[in-house]
Amino acid sequence: MYVADPRVADWPLMASPGPVVTIFLLYLATVRQGPRLIEGQKAVEISSLVVVYNAVLVIMSAYMCYEVRKDTDLHFENTYYRYYIKES
Repeated sequence: MYVADPRVADWPLMASPGPVVTIFLLYLATVRQGPRLIEGQKAVEISSLVVVYNAVLVIMSAYMCYEVRKDTDLHFENTYYRYYIKES
């Protein structure tokens, strides 16, 4: 019995299970053979790249917080502080 949704017939990897099974088997082969292939290799130093990556993530997170605050009613003057502390 083959039940398929015609809306996703043209999507990648949805025509048949063959491509997904192939990707899965390649993943298993990589996980199994990968450690053996890199056993004698020297480690790559990426600490400076990690620092830059983390800095970019912090900046992007701050920007997203700014945008959410700007586009919602979460402004400081509309919060608990204004109504219950400042006016007391």
